[in-house]
Amino acid sequence: MLQTFEVTIPPLEIEKNIGILVRNRLGAELMLYDPEFTRNSKPGLFENIGELLRGHGIVPTVHGPFYDLNPGSKDSAVRGYTLKCFSETLDASSRLGARLVVLHTGLNPLLPIHFQEEWLERSVCSWKIITGEAEKRKLPVAIENTFAPDSSTIESIAAGVSSEWLKVCFDPAHVHVYSKKTVGEWLDRLDGMVAEVHLNDNSGDYDDHLPLGEGTVDFED
Repeated sequence: MLQTFEVTIPPLEIEKNIGILVRNRLGAELMLYDPEFTRNSKPGLFENIGELLRGHGIVPTVHGPFYDLNPGSKDSAVRGYTLKCFSETLDASSRLGARLVVLHTGLNPLLPIHFQEEWLERSVCSWKIITGEAEKRKLPVAIENTFAPDSSTIESIAAGVSSEWLKVCFDPAHVHVYSKKTVGEWLDRLDGMVAEVHLNDNSGDYDDHLPLGEGTVDFED
């Protein structure tokens, strides 16, 4: 299994920072947060960036869009647009030669429980479509934990989809802010599913994305 430390970086910043990545033996997680950027990019842009990275021995991962997207939305228009954005991200990631794409669940855990149950059913249907595309492209998708109080939502999606192309991106800093469970409890539940880990720090009150050691996340544990 390929294991590397990556820095999160916008695609258009790769060329001027490639030397820093190479000198420090770092990989790259490319930030495709903006669907309009991905959708309206110049022809050949992603192929050229991928070629540049591979020329220096770097196989990137991609972090897809998440603002305002919801694969389990009650509104079919929102679900449809979310699938469109995710599909465009997979296409761009394939052209980049990426090895993994990180996506979010879009769930608001503050909504009533009965709504969350309905949301889960719709979400599983959406993720089946997404992982179907991922399988065709031989490009795994990893769901990142964000606002969830525990791992049950990701576990339920994974069980409902039942695809080897659906993985987990684990973020212990998000656990520190949004969950009452410990990092150890999360990892015990997600054992064998984690394909990527995001590392940053915070004080426990806000997702600050601080350098390691400047917050209170217990990384040693």
